[in-house]
Amino acid sequence: KRYMSKLIEFDKAMEYLLKQLEEAGIAENTTIVLYGDHRPLKFDAQNLVAYTDEVDRSSGEKLDLTPMIIYTKGQAAKTMNQLSSNIDLLPTVANLFGLDYDSRLYFGKDVMVENSRVVWQSGSWLDEVGYYSTATSGFTPTSSSITYTTDQVKSINDSVKNQYYYSSEIFKQDYYSVRRFSH
Repeated sequence: KRYMSKLIEFDKAMEYLLKQLEEAGIAENTTIVLYGDHRPLKFDAQNLVAYTDEVDRSSGEKLDLTPMIIYTKGQAAKTMNQLSSNIDLLPTVANLFGLDYDSRLYFGKDVMVENSRVVWQSGSWLDEVGYYSTATSGFTPTSSSITYTTDQVKSINDSVKNQYYYSSEIFKQDYYSVRRFSH
């Protein structure tokens, strides 16, 4: 009940925000980006499945699906079923706004153009071939027609670990404070 009451309060807050933007005359020039960084962790999985029947949350990695919403008043609605993680948010928004950025410097991907592997903070990942769980150290193919070899799974896991390591080092070493950009 507590979680559901928080959802109601969030809905009311969004309604208030949209009214304030409208009254200020800036609703058309405002983009709202929402992303749930995780499912409601203390919410019983059976209730989550029951309350979100528009999404299949019936097993494993599907339980952790959360929406990314990008809203601008007057923009035609478009629904995508692209897998993403919170690390994909910045590259996606940067591309949508046409910002000058170097995609090689981001761990995430632009979900509007790339259909590839999604990596979660745990190091688990999912792509068109299957799901790797760090909790079980196991790979589950999503289809019987194609799968990865043990060496391929290890190679992907090594790549994910390296991405996390270098992203962490960039943060710890405050890389961007000393990086000189020549624009």
